[in-house]
Amino acid sequence: MKHLKMANNLQILILAAGKGTRMNSDTPKVLHKVAGSSMIDHVIQKAKLLNPSKISIMINKNLLVLKNNIPIFNC
Repeated sequence: MKHLKMANNLQILILAAGKGTRMNSDTPKVLHKVAGSSMIDHVIQKAKLLNPSKISIMINKNLLVLKNNIPIFNC
């Protein structure tokens, strides 16, 4: 059987626009720590395991604190 080598054109969009108001906190939901890392960091690390060509993160324009707290990664 002939195996085709496919180009990796996987692109990932992470939705991180929630305010987390139901968590009764001023901290955006994705910045809450779970097992020592922020929730968004856990998602980014799992997404990177898929070796995507691009990872994008959609944030709420009113939550600019996210922009300063999302770990920098090379995608």
